[in-house]
Amino acid sequence: MAFTAIAPAAADPTVGSTTVLGPFVSPDNLDPDNVAPITIKFSGTDLGWTYVHDGELRVLLGDTHETQGGDPIDPNYHPLSGQTALTFDDAFGSLDLSAWSDPSLITPTNLPTVLLAQHSGTATAKALNVDNHWLDAFKTPAAGWSNGTNEYAIFLHSKPQGCLTTGNCTSNGADMTCDGGLAFWGEEYDDEQGFTGICTDGTFGCFNDTMRNAFGWPIIGSGFCSDTSSTMYSATNVGRILSSGFTLRVGVRSTSDERFYTNSKKWVTNKFMNVATTTVQDFRPSNGAGGANQDYDIAGSSGAYRRVFLFGRTNFAGVAANGRPASLYFAYVDMPTGTSFNWTVNYFTGFSGGVPTFSTSEADAVPIDLDSTMSGFQDEQHDIVGQMSVRWVEHLDKWVMLYGGGLSTFPVLVFQTCGVVELFIGASQCDDVDVGNGAIRMRTADDPWGPWSPPQDVFYPGNPLSSPPTGEYASGGILYHPDCSGTNCAPDYAHPNLDEDVDYGLLYGPNIIEPWIDEVGDDVDIIWNVSTWIPYHTVLFRTRIEAD
Repeated sequence: MAFTAIAPAAADPTVGSTTVLGPFVSPDNLDPDNVAPITIKFSGTDLGWTYVHDGELRVLLGDTHETQGGDPIDPNYHPLSGQTALTFDDAFGSLDLSAWSDPSLITPTNLPTVLLAQHSGTATAKALNVDNHWLDAFKTPAAGWSNGTNEYAIFLHSKPQGCLTTGNCTSNGADMTCDGGLAFWGEEYDDEQGFTGICTDGTFGCFNDTMRNAFGWPIIGSGFCSDTSSTMYSATNVGRILSSGFTLRVGVRSTSDERFYTNSKKWVTNKFMNVATTTVQDFRPSNGAGGANQDYDIAGSSGAYRRVFLFGRTNFAGVAANGRPASLYFAYVDMPTGTSFNWTVNYFTGFSGGVPTFSTSEADAVPIDLDSTMSGFQDEQHDIVGQMSVRWVEHLDKWVMLYGGGLSTFPVLVFQTCGVVELFIGASQCDDVDVGNGAIRMRTADDPWGPWSPPQDVFYPGNPLSSPPTGEYASGGILYHPDCSGTNCAPDYAHPNLDEDVDYGLLYGPNIIEPWIDEVGDDVDIIWNVSTWIPYHTVLFRTRIEAD
């Protein structure tokens, strides 16, 4: 069941102009201290989730390459004694906000630089490490925040949870059921390296039983945990696969070595496997709706009711035509404190007398209404949702969400039907998914549980299928296209997953940079970064959001 909130009191803001500012975390915009005395080995990265801590903008990056061939940045770290695999490839950095306190001064000719963490006296970048768990491909930071004293982060671990009984699927409020008919291909789920694909018993190339006993033999009837209350679920094979629970890890950053996150909590979830976070100063559900009743400002260093808001989706892509939208969910946790912190998730379940209600059981969570202009409940209308970023913009008295972008459909590795899209929704749905126009989109809301406004395109990169290519695919643009002609085409990226003769660039992973939200009369300028695949780096944008 889904619930819709009371319609917003104020009109929805609208998207104004958007300007490409230039490279943010990129080999084309290195901090001087990463150039001299020793130039860092760094060819590309993505994501770049930001938050403020101790006067700095902290930046958590995704899979980072030392070379365009995909070599990880820090080959000397191994998660377990005696292992030699290259597993750590998520870089990080910081930016002194005292030098960039005025966002209006950020222009295409005056760009801030992120100081990437670099091993002293070497060219090697430092990599993130969460309790010595593997951080290879598809295992990346998903969000980070500060409580004023400590820093915390959530990492996508990209592994399903094996099970024999439902008892294996009920930790930390997961409340999932064990589907013994789910199987796997690739690595075993409890072997952290590499990728574990989910399939169903009897599928060619799949192993029917996911767990092993003390002697290493498969345990007959074992499968994976499944959230049958997810909007991805149906009794079909693809519905069972897409409702599986995946592992996230939540850790606190070491105060002595910023590479390390410790005391991590395991969070198995389906509805929040694609998660975004922000903090608020004072949130008490009983106070009701609206910024007048809640203090949605970014949390400070003290306060009894500071919370971390969690916005989650069931996937990075959905197939609305098949009744599997990438629904949006909301939850919160008490602000963690110290190193031995608590992680109890309170999932939004609807309303009682106009007051939002919550449960610590994820099975009770309901999706959020995503169209404030229509009566009743409306789910996500776009299939490609990608990652998202959500921030409270006090000047507008609104929550602002950026999400969307593109996904490549060109065949790669084992995904020969529709490429990366197939990774998320399965080969059987390739013909049904609507990849859209690749735009980054915006929604707004009075409260985190909505209703959220209909999406508006914030930045449309152009049509890569037109001849000649247009927009950011043409000369002077930020995205690679094999048919671009001119002297200023975006470069390709010599990676084995890229067929430079047919493939083209796309946008994903937008991130609103909270300290660079700037009032402009009644309107607001936001500066945000977004990832590009081809070339592989992050880019800064400025968007005007016009008040009602």
